[in-house]
Amino acid sequence: FSKAGKIKDAVQILSKAAEINSYTPAHYYYAYALAKNRQLKESLSAFDNAILLNPYETSIYILRAEVYEDNKMLKEALSDYKKAIKLILKIKN
Repeated sequence: FSKAGKIKDAVQILSKAAEINSYTPAHYYYAYALAKNRQLKESLSAFDNAILLNPYETSIYILRAEVYEDNKMLKEALSDYKKAIKLILKIKN
């Protein structure tokens, strides 16, 4: 959606999907769309909601890490990338 310049449309559609559905991807894609729409605070809150739904979904951490990286929050990005790798490799803390 970001390449097509339809970020605001994506935010609206995904917002509705997240409101009516507990389907985890709707929540993390909504969070990602918010970040692309320069709504960082709202985006991070939406990522937190997605994690509450499914803390084992690697895509949440990968997308949030990208958002952190785009916003020069490198320590947080590294932490999320590590979390995603641990989940993929099934490594316990």
